[in-house]
Amino acid sequence: MSEETAKIHVQSRGGVGWITLDHPPLNVITTAMAKAICEAIETFDADSQSKIIVFTASGERAFAAGADVGEHTLENVRALNDQLFALVRCLMRPVGKPRIAAVKGICSGGANELAFACDFVVAREDTRFATPEIKIGAVGSLGALMMARFMSPGKALELALNGDWMSAADARSFGLVTQVLPLDGYETELRKYLARFTSKSMAAMWIGRKQFRQLVQPISDSVLTELSRSLMQETIALEDSQEGVAAFLEKRKPVWKDR
Repeated sequence: MSEETAKIHVQSRGGVGWITLDHPPLNVITTAMAKAICEAIETFDADSQSKIIVFTASGERAFAAGADVGEHTLENVRALNDQLFALVRCLMRPVGKPRIAAVKGICSGGANELAFACDFVVAREDTRFATPEIKIGAVGSLGALMMARFMSPGKALELALNGDWMSAADARSFGLVTQVLPLDGYETELRKYLARFTSKSMAAMWIGRKQFRQLVQPISDSVLTELSRSLMQETIALEDSQEGVAAFLEKRKPVWKDR
């Protein structure tokens, strides 16, 4: 799969393995992109030059505005679901280099699954987070589960059930974001921040991350398997879920049927 087809760019530079989402205008994540990201992570984990893996995005409007709703149709959603769960597993496994999400603009829906499956997140000050799947007849359960690794489960569920937006500053106050970087000079400040890690021992960071991840915030494979099963057999089966996707694609208000 070419980078152009996958809508990502991959580059090793300055001790960083950069994975850049490039699917304008809003970098929505497709099945092909999720698969390509997994492959890029595998490459950088084996790369002797990259000490950390950083996820970013092209353009100014969004890190990513979720997973592609066009692939939420009944004939495509299983492949998308399976690949997103594979991506989360790849990001969270204890063995590997530190994964850092550097987000800006919109970070919503499936973008939270990518960002908060990383070890930590830094955000440009204009970043806004949301799990808005409830507006198309589903709950962003996987994104909420990833968020709950860093914030209270109650707050994560609240966001998933109401679909509201959260600012970068609020996200930091709740523990979702470790650093908020300024809009002016963002790229320079990001490079300075990442230099805190690229100057360190790769071997020590690898071992330390493994030790930490094996003990703190572990999410078992069986939990992910059950959540994936429930999403496919229960959520997608709802008439409201199918109506929500159809309404979104047809640019109209949904007419909810389930009670």
